[in-house]
Amino acid sequence: MLRGLICAAVVFCAMAAYANAQEQQWEVGAIGGFGYSPNLTVSNSTTSASTGVKTGLAVGVYGGEDMYRYWSGEASYLYRAGDLKLDGSGKSASFGIGLSGRNFTMKCEIVAATIRAVSLL
Repeated sequence: MLRGLICAAVVFCAMAAYANAQEQQWEVGAIGGFGYSPNLTVSNSTTSASTGVKTGLAVGVYGGEDMYRYWSGEASYLYRAGDLKLDGSGKSASFGIGLSGRNFTMKCEIVAATIRAVSLL
């Protein structure tokens, strides 16, 4: 988990430094929160089990740029800690497979504006 937090902090600092060196068309920020996933119940004729992802910390960074008159772009990275879990028949198990149940999400978006943004200042 510490490695993921350090990676997120380094990416955030690099993006902030780069955006500060450019014109004000860039924006960067930090994302923080708490990850929760509802459980899923799996059953057959003799027994049932509840499965899901344990709750955990979620942190990340994002950045965006207003590139053209009607187009802009955004990118974000999100890290979430939480092991896989399985509960059933009075027993429970936790699976830290490979990356110990960590979730990594990266997304990029191209945003189209139908109305041009106007500054009031």
